[in-house]
This record gives sequence, structure tokens and C-alpha cells, in this order.
Amino acid sequence: MGEQVTAAARAWVRAIALCVEALPGGFHQTGPRGTTEMITGIPVPTLNGVLAVTGPVDVDEVSAFADSPRLSELPWSVQVRGGDDAERVAALAAGHGLTQRLPLPFMLKELTGPVDAGPGVRRVTGADGDLYRKALADGYEGPESIFDGFSRPALLDHPAMRGYVVEVAGTVVATSFGVLIDDQVGVFNISVPPEHRRRGYGRAATAAVLRDGMRPVRATPSCTPPRSACRSTSRWASGPRRPGPCSCRPSRSARRSGRPAASSPRDRRRSGG
Repeated sequence: MGEQVTAAARAWVRAIALCVEALPGGFHQTGPRGTTEMITGIPVPTLNGVLAVTGPVDVDEVSAFADSPRLSELPWSVQVRGGDDAERVAALAAGHGLTQRLPLPFMLKELTGPVDAGPGVRRVTGADGDLYRKALADGYEGPESIFDGFSRPALLDHPAMRGYVVEVAGTVVATSFGVLIDDQVGVFNISVPPEHRRRGYGRAATAAVLRDGMRPVRATPSCTPPRSACRSTSRWASGPRRPGPCSCRPSRSARRSGRPAASSPRDRRRSGG
């Protein structure tokens, strides 16, 4: 199981890197000891910062990346996997004003048979960006501006990515987003507006992404999945399940609203249908 989690964690980092490369102003770099600096520009702490999730944590490299001036104007976080150096990482993060610490789930599922998403599910493209952005805002109960990056054509039309909505009588009742990396597919942005929850719409949106994990996909220079259908999937939430600190600095809007500092769309998606 440990090797499977490590492979999924590496795929998760690569999925984030693909998104970063597609977003204007995005930046990422990985050091020789496996630490990654990630800048999406999206004002969510878990989508900017320092990641050390693919192997043993090198605290010195995490420290060097945490000093990046690119992080100074963004809400950001430090995400690590493994508890051996948790206290050192927490102390390092606290030195940057990142004092909230919480575990983040990392869920894995083997795909062993056909997946049926059911009726009402359709893929969205860059032409549906406004609809998708509003649907995400409705589902996560946040301002539309936060979801600008998630609804850009650069992501929705990317050959390794898929956005979906579930519609009932012309109304969007759920969203999802998937990224295909080698033999895995990551599930993101599962959201359902409050008035439509507990009706199975979130499950249908999730199934649409999982279904892609069973299909052959075209190889591209930056993402080269095999021609055979993907056999496994990872629901990449915000970080690996292994215990460790995620110290997050809230955005200005989070501080004003009194919401938890590390609150993000993906942290809150578990309340969806």
C-alpha cells in the first residue's frame, strides 16, 4: 500500500504541475531532494506553497523553498507527508506566520470495472467557463472570483483534463474535474449547491471522472499516459493522508470573514452530495 500511496502522491504533484503550467503566471520547481514550490495564483492556501509529499521530507530544502519571495503576496501552505519531522516542519512554518495545522485526506480507489455516471452528466469546455465558474461558486458557497483559474479554457480544454457538470432540468446541480496522469486519474472540485445535496449528484459527478480512468487517452508531451485504459484512481484532495502538518496562511478575505485559515474549495467539498 505504501508504494501505491507514493505513486499516487507523485501523480498528484504532477497533476498540480500540469495545471500550474496551463495557468498564466503559474510557477513550479522541484528540488533535487523532492521538494516542490508551487504557485497557481489562485487565492487558496493549499494551491500555493511548498510540497514535500513524494518521499522523505528534507527540512532544509523545505526551508529554502519557504523563503521564496513568490509566496509573499499569496495565501500559501506547507504540505508534507510523514510524521518523522513534523515538529521541525511545524516550527519552520510558524516562523513564516503559518500556525494552523491540520491533516488533509488522500483517498485511493482501485477501478476494477465499468463506471456509470448516469444521466444528466456532460463534459464542459472552455466555452462553458462562465457556467462552470458560477457552478463552482454555488457549490462551494464562495465568490466567483476564487474560481477564475479553475474555469479557464487552458484547463477545461487541456487534453489531460476534464471538467464535468451534472444538470437537472437545465440547472447545474454538481461539478467535478479530473486530471489523467499515467495510469491514474485525480478527482477534484466535487461540489454541490446546498439545496441539491444528499441526492446523489456529487456521486454522479465523481463517477464521470472515474469513468475517464477506464478509457485510453492520447499521449501529449507533458502527460504521457499509456494507451490502455487507466486501472486505478486517486482522489487527490489537498494532500496525502499520512500524518503531518499543513500550516496555512489565510487569504485576506478569509481573515475578514473569520473562516478557518486553511479553508479551501477542496477542503469543503466533502459536504457535497
